[in-house]
Amino acid sequence: MVIPRPGVHAERQRVDVLGALTVTTALMALVYGVSLSSSHGWSSSLTIGSLAAAAVLGAAFVQTQRVRRSPLVPLAIFRRPGLARGNITILLLQGSYIAWQFVATLYLQNAHGWSPLEVGLIFAPGGFLTLLTAQRWAGQVMRRGAWPIATAGMVLMLFGILWTETLGSLDSILVFGVATIVMGLGFPMSYVGANISAIAGARPQEHGLASGLFIASAQVGSGVVLGVVATVFGHAVHADVADYRAGLAVALAAAVLATAACLWPVLRVKAAAEAAGLDNPGSYSAHSLRAGGTSAAAAAGRSMLAIARHGRWVETSPVVHGYVRAADMWRDNPMRGLGM
Repeated sequence: MVIPRPGVHAERQRVDVLGALTVTTALMALVYGVSLSSSHGWSSSLTIGSLAAAAVLGAAFVQTQRVRRSPLVPLAIFRRPGLARGNITILLLQGSYIAWQFVATLYLQNAHGWSPLEVGLIFAPGGFLTLLTAQRWAGQVMRRGAWPIATAGMVLMLFGILWTETLGSLDSILVFGVATIVMGLGFPMSYVGANISAIAGARPQEHGLASGLFIASAQVGSGVVLGVVATVFGHAVHADVADYRAGLAVALAAAVLATAACLWPVLRVKAAAEAAGLDNPGSYSAHSLRAGGTSAAAAAGRSMLAIARHGRWVETSPVVHGYVRAADMWRDNPMRGLGM
């Protein structure tokens, strides 16, 4: 018996050049239009024209993806709640964090004469904390769920930005030293939670696309929110403390929206648990449902391959095993019945 090589007779997928061109130019026009507002104003014909071009090109991209046989981005992927919410969260999270760093850098260098090295050193603890704790939070997501972890991280981000609003009234080292440590703890929590949710919400063959969308959302968020902050400073001839606080308010607004995006699924599951009459409904999360369903299927004797396919895990991924909980430690003991 001869088994043919998979994909030999499959039609080669064509590259969606038109889709790539329209979405790239649409995003460039959007970021460029927002950036222009800082120097030309929102009523400028150049700003309006750039934003209008972004809208037209964005609509063209959506239409081409609907009719293309092999679209660059199948629009159905955005119907998956975890993926869509993960991209919205990272867009706002990354935008708020980059905007905060932008305002902090301008304030420390322009208002206090710090050198680039000194500014980098005050930010360094946050970067080290992100590096050291990101892997730990990925493990916690497996136990507690993505959105409770992401929500807790956003609370820390909000605290860090609000604390920075005290600039001008407290010592700068105290203000930015505390803020960078707190945000260095919060950023990886939210980033990891949103990232895992976005990737887990995609089918195995879509993981590459889901990763690309996640990274693109982060970049777009950085450009758009930073453009709005630049607009605030664009109208200040000589920026004072009030102008810097206004820039921080933009970063804070983006962080508040990111927190709402993280908190929404947590509240929905809690409401469902209350409606079902479960004890301690606040202890449940969307992760509880995912782990519970996986554990129940495993206890019923379903194969791990079937469970992985149903849960949209890669069929060979070991991650699915981490979701299986032992319901009865005596019954599920692997040594049971072996005379040991």
